[in-house]
Amino acid sequence: MILFISEQYLPRIGSSEISAHTLLRKLKKDGYDCSVLTFIHPKRPEKIDNIKIYEIIHPSNIKKMLKKIKPSIIFTQLAWAKYAIEYGKMQKIPVFFFTRVNDINNSADVIVFNSKYTQNKYSYISKESILLEPMIISKEVINNKKDDSMQKWITFINPSLKKGAEIVYKLIKNNPDKNFLIIKKSTTQNIPKFPFENVKILEPVQYNQIKFIYEKTKITLVPSLWEDPSPRVCIESIVNEIPVLGSDIGGIPDYVPKELLVKKINNICCWKEKITDTLENYQFYKQKIKKVKIKYYKRINKEYKLFKRKIKEFF
Repeated sequence: MILFISEQYLPRIGSSEISAHTLLRKLKKDGYDCSVLTFIHPKRPEKIDNIKIYEIIHPSNIKKMLKKIKPSIIFTQLAWAKYAIEYGKMQKIPVFFFTRVNDINNSADVIVFNSKYTQNKYSYISKESILLEPMIISKEVINNKKDDSMQKWITFINPSLKKGAEIVYKLIKNNPDKNFLIIKKSTTQNIPKFPFENVKILEPVQYNQIKFIYEKTKITLVPSLWEDPSPRVCIESIVNEIPVLGSDIGGIPDYVPKELLVKKINNICCWKEKITDTLENYQFYKQKIKKVKIKYYKRINKEYKLFKRKIKEFF
């Protein structure tokens, strides 16, 4: 049995949580017994998509739970990873550590990189490793309607400062003739009140509702100010064949065609020009994105097969 250990999991909505659940659900479908050990949440059911959820209030409880659950392999990420690795080694359970851009742990048996960017950044590490990018394969994400007449919004998801919220706010003010859609990640995110009719702000949506956002999206903005290794919004937009305008930083260039990248990230004029150019040459850029989508699926299918092969080595 595979036990995924992390302090964060669904129903909390974030890239790490969604990527983890998508992978576990795929492995479950392929015949693997998967469970989750996470921090207690008042609204979490005992099972999510038939995946058993165990809850604890402190990472020190991981040791006791491992003896109770008796997993064959541990998957882990984020802050609880150090405890999962320590207690896993004590009980001789192999551990796969899913790393992020500034997050590495050499003590795990296998390091799983979530992007080529992260893999290259830690290329000096001699530890056994494997690449597995976020898997965008679920019906909750993919919009199959493909009705261009519905797509009128320039969409920005999760308006945090490090993801470029201030850039988008300036774009809204400088483009009164364009329609902007902002999706909050949490109800506590503070967003300025705009005295314009060209902006719509939505409260957080459940993951199974995200495809309805993409139904309405013409362009997705990813103006990150940090080294985002594999921005899920980028990949979700690409599989929905939506042009993405992204910062030329981190792992974004691995997914976004160079014609849609913005090098001078803080220059509002550069973003404004890219938006105008993309709208004027929309079908050209849409074809570019379709080619990226095909390459992504070929890549992820190959990565997943290698990942399963690596799992079998430890069973």
